[in-house]
Amino acid sequence: MGDDGFVSVLPLNDAPWRSRVLAFGMPLAVASGLFAGAVLWLEGSRHVAHAAWFAVAIVGLIFSSIDLVKELCHGRFGIDPLALLSIIGALVVRELLAAAIISVMLASGRALEQWASRRARRELESLLTRVPKTAHLVSGADMRSEEHTSELQSRQYL
Repeated sequence: MGDDGFVSVLPLNDAPWRSRVLAFGMPLAVASGLFAGAVLWLEGSRHVAHAAWFAVAIVGLIFSSIDLVKELCHGRFGIDPLALLSIIGALVVRELLAAAIISVMLASGRALEQWASRRARRELESLLTRVPKTAHLVSGADMRSEEHTSELQSRQYL
């Protein structure tokens, strides 16, 4: 509970919360657009379904472009160029459903990647808190002393 008496769902002082909301909100938004387009298609509103799928594809295209620029600025080259070309290619040949599906796959993949990264980081931090701070050093015949691990040297018997 925060100082104001309310339960804080997202910590406002935590800078990455915006990226988490975006990473997990994007798959939900694009999947909703894909689903809405499918329902509209089944109802017979083909033009409205195409509009929904086009909107999903454009959202995927925009975020794929933004992530591509970010990765290139950091000297990394990931899957974004391939996804970007796939979405553009699907839009060029007017395969709006395919472009929307690629956008959903891209958004959900990013969300899973971010979730796995946060979980791995949390587990590694947990392991680091359990690292021993002291060690029992054996020197000579049954002479044992307790030393801080930062003071140990190589080839000492513990």
